[in-house]
This record gives sequence, C-alpha cells and structure tokens, in this order.
Amino acid sequence: MLTPEYAITRPYPWRHFGPIFFVASCIVFVLLTLLNAAVAGYETVTVARSDKNVTQQMWWTPVTPRALRAKTTCDSYLLNVGDTFTTNASLFQWTLLDASSYEGAHIPEAGFQYSAEPMAFCSPSSQVSNVDVDINVATVATWTYFMCDTTSGVLFQIQGTWQWSIVQSGIENVNVPEISTIYLPLHDVLSRLAQDLFEALLAPAPPGNEGLVRLSVQGPVSWTNGSSSYDAGLGYTTPALRNFLKASMAAAEIDLGIYNENSLYFDMEMFNATIEPNPLLTGSHFMPVPGEDDLNYPYFVFSSIANNLSGAQILRMYPASSQNELYIPIDRDLQNPAIIEVSYLCHDLQIKSPLAFASSVFVGTVSMFMAFRAFVVLIATLLAKRHSEKSNYCEGSLALEEGRSLPEGREMHTVFPSIGVPENDVVLEPQRSEPTLSVQPMTSHRSKDDGLAVYDTENDSQLSSELSTLLGKNPEET
Repeated sequence: MLTPEYAITRPYPWRHFGPIFFVASCIVFVLLTLLNAAVAGYETVTVARSDKNVTQQMWWTPVTPRALRAKTTCDSYLLNVGDTFTTNASLFQWTLLDASSYEGAHIPEAGFQYSAEPMAFCSPSSQVSNVDVDINVATVATWTYFMCDTTSGVLFQIQGTWQWSIVQSGIENVNVPEISTIYLPLHDVLSRLAQDLFEALLAPAPPGNEGLVRLSVQGPVSWTNGSSSYDAGLGYTTPALRNFLKASMAAAEIDLGIYNENSLYFDMEMFNATIEPNPLLTGSHFMPVPGEDDLNYPYFVFSSIANNLSGAQILRMYPASSQNELYIPIDRDLQNPAIIEVSYLCHDLQIKSPLAFASSVFVGTVSMFMAFRAFVVLIATLLAKRHSEKSNYCEGSLALEEGRSLPEGREMHTVFPSIGVPENDVVLEPQRSEPTLSVQPMTSHRSKDDGLAVYDTENDSQLSSELSTLLGKNPEET
C-alpha cells in the first residue's frame, strides 16, 4: 500500500475520442476560468447607498439570465422609535413615535425593518394636529400625525414637523434638508400662508379681543374632499389658521406620497374653493423688494407694504395652468412614490489584489477541471467496458492471446545473457547482442539459410538456428 504504483493504460476504442476530448477540455477550461474569475476573484465590501434597489453592474451581468440576477444587494434599514427621517419630497421632518405588530393583539416593538417601500400605506391620524405661532421668535411651526400599516403587519405612528421662521435680516427661513422638485411649490404655498398667520398675530386686536403674543393650537383635524373640518373660536386669527391647517395637511399627504384627486395643490379651481382670500386686517409688516407691486407675474410678488396683499390673495392669482414647475398647480406627472431617505448598507463586489485573484482563480479552476476530467473518464471507461469484454487487457496480452504481431514501433525486445559453450577446451563466447523475440502466428514457418528451422509451439514464437546452437540444442530436437 505504501509503495508507489501506476496503472496500466490503454487507449479507448473510439477513433476520434482523443481529439474530441482535447478540444472539449480546452473549452471547459476557459469557461471554468471565467466562472472562477467571477465567483472567486472578487471579495465583498460594505458600502452605504441611499437607493436600496440599485444593483451593481458587473462584466458578467449581460450574459446572466434575469431570473438569476440579484434584485438588490442592500440590507433593510432598521428604524427605531425616536428616529427622525425625511422622504424624497423633503418637506416635513418625520419622527417615529411608536411601532407595534399585530398578532391577535398589539405587541409594542422597538422599531421595524424598512425596505424602500412607498409610504402610501399611511393615512392621517385621528390624533390632534398642532400649530404654534410665536411673535417673539418670529416662527410658525406645525406638527401633524399619521398612522401607517405596512404589508409586513407592523403598525406605526409618525409625526411630521414643518417650521417657518424669520431671521434677523428679515429673510424667511425654513428647514430644508434637500430640495426636490415637488418641494418647491409646496414650500411656496406653506410659507405664504404661514406669513399670513404671523401677520394675524402682529395686527392689533379688534375691539373686544385681547392681543396675542403666542398662539398654540391643538385640535383634531379630519381631511375630507379638500377641506378641513377644523374650526376654533379664535376670533380674527381663525381664517389665517384655517388656511394654514388645510394647506399643511394636504402638503403632509403629498410628502408621504398620498395623492388625492381633489388635492388643492394640483388644481387651481380646488385651491380657490378651499383657501379663503383672508385680506390683511391692517397693512403688511414686511418690507418690499423691487418689483413686488407688479401683479402681472404673481409668482414673484410677496406680501409686503408695497401691495398690502395677503399671501392667500396672491396665491389665488396664480394661473389655472402652471407656467412654472416651481409653483402650483403641480403637474400630476410629478406624483412619484414617497420613499424614506435613509442610507442602506449594501454589499458590493470588489476585485481582489492581483496575487489573491490569480491564486483563487487558479485553485478553483484546476480543482473543478480535474473533477470534470475524472467524471468524463469514468463515463468513457464504463462505455468502453460495455464495448468489449477484454477492455481491461493490455495490448501486449491481447496480441499474445490472439497470435498477432504488435503494431509497428511496439516490438517486444529482450536481452539474453552471454552464454559460454565449451568446445575442445575452448570457451566460445557469442557476440553480445539483443536478439529479437517476434510474435508470429502459429501457422507461420520461417526457413533459414542453413536449412534448419526452430518452432516453439508452447510460446508461439520462433528462435533462430543460431540461438538454438548457442543454447545447445539441435534443430531436430526442437
């Protein structure tokens, strides 16, 4: 067992098996090299992406069937209670308030896995919506609430926050994480109506009303057919507050990808029926900029002492069909799904270093090729054994058994030792040579010049008369 051995081999009985096997082996070797370059020549690295559904394009992607291509290489994002986020509309800042799963009963959860699903499964909550106006810091803020029910059975509540403020330079400021196309017309409407609400608190209170320094409103809001049911006994601030609540609720829905047919942002007729003119009670408190008295192009006109118009009045002057995508009415072609803007951890492929690449591809290719070769040889051997009962015999054994000569170039050679023949006290030593033992058919008979012939019936071979003499045999005896 410990002594090295080798097996006796013989060619297969098919004439073209060798060339075909060689060509097939070359093709398989090239294919296995390419396969191992793709499978073993790359390593996985983790990168952060904002789009979960983007897949990495590799050189083998075009030849890979679509069913076998990876749909995504990114992990889902874990949103925990208390996390804040924005959608691709980028208008509201959203906060996850709570999450629960429903399995016969609501089970509180610390968060949920988000996989870039559109947020259209959310709807306004029956909980209160808040508005806070403070003239001391010149801010208008709103909080609105939505309930969301995912397809995975997770129910969660989110709070959306939007804020408008005025910095000391007198320029309005809003929280802008990242500007998107649909963000601009929403911001234009909300900022104008927020300014109207701020103007209402700055205006002197009518007789019998106490002047307000800060307004903080909490009340239930229901949204039906483009109008809000919210109404409060806030006297002279009620029209401005009502306009702002209607616009903020509709904007929050759009920010979550909820597009209603009667939304005031997509149709000026619906807008004018929903938003009241709400003229200013007194003159504007805002300084003008050049051109704000030209009402022919209302997009660039803002409420100021130059025109003493409210933001609602200016918005109602907008043309019925949008002449600029930055303003209402919004083109319905921009109604894209709302996706939460988060960073996903994605697993990309990166080519290895040259030495590691060559080593991995070589080891994988050689091991797979040897397995392929062993399999083909096994199948061919089984078929060859079925082809002949004597497939396990070597060629020399078959030639002796069948009594035929070996093919040219395969003669059997043997070396006989020197034989000394004593004759008259003289030792004759034949010349050293390598006699040839030729296999002949049993019916053959070779005549020698000396008239003698040797025929060995046991070994199916003939010895020359000279060799018989050296062996001490007479031709008659043989």
